[in-house]
Amino acid sequence: MPASILGTPVRPLDPAQERPAQERPAQERSPARERSPAQERIGIRDVPGAPTAAAVRRHPFSFDTLSRSAGIGIFIVAFFFAIWAAAAVVVPTTAAIVLGLAMGPLVDWLMKRRVPAYAAAAILVLAVLLVVHLTFAIFALPLIAWIDRAPEIVATMRDKLMPLRMLMAEVQQITEAVESASGMGGEGGEASGGSLGVLLSAASLAPVVLAQAVLFVGALFFFLATRRPLRAAALGVCLTRPARLLAAGTLARVEEALSGYFAAITVVNIGLGIATGLMCWALGLPTPALWGALATVLNFAPYIGPAVLTVILFGVGLVSLDTMTAALLPPLAFVGLNTLEGQIITPSVLGHRLAMNPLMIFLAIAFWMWLWGPAGAFVAVPLLVISGVLIEALSRRNGFGRRSRLGLAAGRRIQRPWT
Repeated sequence: MPASILGTPVRPLDPAQERPAQERPAQERSPARERSPAQERIGIRDVPGAPTAAAVRRHPFSFDTLSRSAGIGIFIVAFFFAIWAAAAVVVPTTAAIVLGLAMGPLVDWLMKRRVPAYAAAAILVLAVLLVVHLTFAIFALPLIAWIDRAPEIVATMRDKLMPLRMLMAEVQQITEAVESASGMGGEGGEASGGSLGVLLSAASLAPVVLAQAVLFVGALFFFLATRRPLRAAALGVCLTRPARLLAAGTLARVEEALSGYFAAITVVNIGLGIATGLMCWALGLPTPALWGALATVLNFAPYIGPAVLTVILFGVGLVSLDTMTAALLPPLAFVGLNTLEGQIITPSVLGHRLAMNPLMIFLAIAFWMWLWGPAGAFVAVPLLVISGVLIEALSRRNGFGRRSRLGLAAGRRIQRPWT
């Protein structure tokens, strides 16, 4: 090959450069940018400034992120629809599991004293049934007395509420006049049923309530009796030892939080019931023990239960006392007692660990009552306690909070029998 062409020196070519680009080794080629399937679909090529595959996947509005979020949202909606549709089974089962988690330390205490698991579960279930029986016994006799006085109560309330009834009648007349003038009025059908309809409705609900009670007792018994195998099965799902330690520590924290919450709230509610009974006795209301016991039970549903009892006390005062001012004293006094309990006594008893935001409590009660009815008001706060523990555990696991050595120690202590 000539060294020059027309006097211009020519540099010999490197043999490696004479080969096509496809035949060069990979280290000699120019590095290609990684492309994701999303980039291929929207036509992104290897052009300067084009985003990489990792950047596309991390973008909050990428196709992968949006599809994953949509799948999670659909699952959440389907889950809540399922537990709403199966409320007749899910509500008693959930209540039994929540109560079983709270009674877990009692099962451990009995089993340490060589009581078999099924015997310990039977003892605790019988104790729960005894408490329920005593509660109904406390309510039964006074309620029968009030039912016997029903005609007298209706007549007394009609007389004392006569000014209010006259005002409501005037409002009703004005409303009917406006409807007739606008052509919106219609003929109303006759009311039917009466007391017979109420009795038939109660009779139709009795089998459902009995079936749910049986389901609750059975679920509570078997959950307490098979608590350790269930825990072992749950921990067996975790593939790594750190995951098992975290799950065991979280379960221990849930049981500790629920048992502490139920113990503290039970003591506080009993104290509120005693104070309510003494207040009713001092103000001259009949059957003060009934209203004290009712305050104890209804206060397990915050906000809703005390509101119901306030209305009941106003009605009882209206029937039993002479003046409207005297009838207003019992509900006002109970509102003061409930405010003192909710704002000072309960936070000091629960402490900082179980302190909950009042807004979250109110929203949780509203949501679960909308989903499950009155029964949802009683399980709303325990479910909120469980949710708080789970969120705290996940935040510590993901680095958003301080990791707890105590939680890991509890996990090791609980997991050791099954490792």
